[in-house]
Amino acid sequence: MAIGNVFAGTMEGCARLLAQASEMPDAAAFFADVATRHRSTRSPVPGFGHRTHRPEDPRTPRLFQIAAEAGLDRRFVPLLRTFGAAVDDAAGRHVTINATGAIAALLLEIGIPVSIMRAMAVVSRAGGLAGHVLEEQETGSARTIWDLSREGIPFVQDP
Repeated sequence: MAIGNVFAGTMEGCARLLAQASEMPDAAAFFADVATRHRSTRSPVPGFGHRTHRPEDPRTPRLFQIAAEAGLDRRFVPLLRTFGAAVDDAAGRHVTINATGAIAALLLEIGIPVSIMRAMAVVSRAGGLAGHVLEEQETGSARTIWDLSREGIPFVQDP
């Protein structure tokens, strides 16, 4: 389902940090501390980095452009950019702001609460799921996926 802490859950984690920073007198210092702590524990910073999209996630600038055109880059998008600078400084190199980080800032800009960010991730994947259903109907891939999963992942029943 990919809605845990590794994928779409990073949207919630990033949004939570942005919301916290928005209440701090010195957001840059807060972000520097967060980035340094993540770096020291070698844990990923939610909303940053991507295996495929390096050095930039191409979706992020487009999301920021749409936000700017709509006048929705007033508070949390600038905070995310400040966060990005802190992450880069802590890493000693550029780390991309990924799409989940950008979406976290944009959802905060329009007033979506942090507590339902994962729900937004589920809703946004519904279109893709519909596409998978259609593909399975047209190609019969569901049976192949089922067979491969049964062969590759042993079923273990708890006592």
